[in-house]
Amino acid sequence: LAYADDVDLLGRNVRTLKENFIQLEEASTRAGLTINMAKTKYMVMTRKSTITSNALLEIQGYQFEKVTTFKYLGSLISEKNEISLEIGERINAGNRCYFSVQDLMKTRLLSMRQSRMVIRPVVTYAVETWVLTKRDVELLNMWERKILFQEGGEWRIRTNLELYELYEDPPITAEVRAAQLRWLGHL
Repeated sequence: LAYADDVDLLGRNVRTLKENFIQLEEASTRAGLTINMAKTKYMVMTRKSTITSNALLEIQGYQFEKVTTFKYLGSLISEKNEISLEIGERINAGNRCYFSVQDLMKTRLLSMRQSRMVIRPVVTYAVETWVLTKRDVELLNMWERKILFQEGGEWRIRTNLELYELYEDPPITAEVRAAQLRWLGHL
């Protein structure tokens, strides 16, 4: 997989991975490019917990450190393909975004609806490929309700139904499902 200078080599076994790396390294050298060893890592993805080795992977004098997670094109990928880790990262990014626009909301230069147009995409980035568990759905809904609870810079207790009626937009999880269906239709 390659996008600009972000390259991800895949292989079902170490031999295939080594062959792919050698081809990449030769093509890079011909193009006058070098591989940044500080940023180059490897990860074994499996549902089995039998692989515990933290050994370095050596290919033609290069040594690669083993990692359990890495970011590729802004998405967190884990060795067990746990999407909940990515959702946690997205919620944290949404919180940072929310707190960065909070002063504008207090001065009413930015309405709640406008702020949601800025904040929601931060959380819903790359949702098309998420497989949500019930717990993930609850986390996303709780995060959104926390954002909606504020009114004019002050907190007020509201019911979930009252919140969704007040803002008229569908819940974040409905937006996630719609994005997934659009992506499926595209495929």
